[in-house]
Amino acid sequence: MLQAITRNKAEKFLKQNGTRIPREDLMTDVVFGGLRYFEPDQGGLALHWLIPDVVELGSLLQEVRLWPRRNRVEPDVVIDLIVPNGQRRRLIVECKWLDFMLTAEQLEEQWSQFGPGAPDVEGDVHHVLIVQRKMRVEPEAFISAQPEVRAVRTLLLWRELAAAANGRLHSQGSLPLNRWISDVVRVVDAADERAFSGWRALPDVEVCPNNHFVFDSQFWNVPDLAIEIEPYFAQDEWKQ
Repeated sequence: MLQAITRNKAEKFLKQNGTRIPREDLMTDVVFGGLRYFEPDQGGLALHWLIPDVVELGSLLQEVRLWPRRNRVEPDVVIDLIVPNGQRRRLIVECKWLDFMLTAEQLEEQWSQFGPGAPDVEGDVHHVLIVQRKMRVEPEAFISAQPEVRAVRTLLLWRELAAAANGRLHSQGSLPLNRWISDVVRVVDAADERAFSGWRALPDVEVCPNNHFVFDSQFWNVPDLAIEIEPYFAQDEWKQ
């Protein structure tokens, strides 16, 4: 499937009426499904390449479960690993594409069924939320959570995963792992979520003190729109 997409052999699967509509479950499998085929050290390294703020270098992958179901609650991925200090860690991963809303209720249910207190959990738990548009996340998904839960929720864009993987140190991993992660990045690129790899030219903008600076964005293109950010949205709490 990876090669079919990267070589433009799966256009009908990715397009409808000429418009790209990547399948959410397909993207989840593309990014996380292949981890099941690597040895623990290489699988842990792949996760470090993709989510370096959550998975430390030297982690060992133990298990990857796609769409596990418990009491009618089904996160996209549950990953168990061992971090360098020998402690166990679980990642609960929820993926969204296009305009599907990420809700506080969904995250609370996942945390209840697969997070701390679940019968098969040892060690700490992190909730990784991967979306195409950060504006499609309910504010309550952060505001209503307890501080200790907010501290382990990480919000990422698909393109940020690809960008992190693009910046990897190739020599750390095996040739098969490097080939696989390169294919993953190409698939994300094919879904029109190209990883940022640097400016082609310096942007022609003037930044003035005490004035708002707005990047033009395909997702939010309203320069005169302003949002007041409360203290609980501090960068060290809500990882973006």
